[in-house]
Amino acid sequence: MRAPHAEELADYCMRLEAALRPHTVILHGSVARGLHGRWSDIDLLVVADFKEPFLDRLSRLLELAQPGLPVQPLGYTPEEFRAMLERLNPLVLDALEFGIPLLGEECFAAFKRRFEELKRSEGLRRHKLGWSRGRGKG
Repeated sequence: MRAPHAEELADYCMRLEAALRPHTVILHGSVARGLHGRWSDIDLLVVADFKEPFLDRLSRLLELAQPGLPVQPLGYTPEEFRAMLERLNPLVLDALEFGIPLLGEECFAAFKRRFEELKRSEGLRRHKLGWSRGRGKG
């Protein structure tokens, strides 16, 4: 897959790695699905050992990006990300269904395994408007 701004995105990932040592960085949204257009931004989920409040994380993540890189990063701790997965948060479900790990493939794979378990046990199905649960838990 050739993402828009691929070189700048690779540089951004190197900056994230140096500054945060993230557990995983997941490309999600239209770019991950190959549905991006001229004005699409680059959606990223960064799972790292953040200490600062959520909004301060956003500032820190954006400061690491080169000016002009249309990146939309969101930062979560591993515990927050796991809790969002367990609560069946649609953002996390979509990121694990369609996302591409840019860093931390092992961590992404562990989250993906749990996601697949939840899909089976909860009967989760993706449809045009989001996610729904099936009747039978298996």
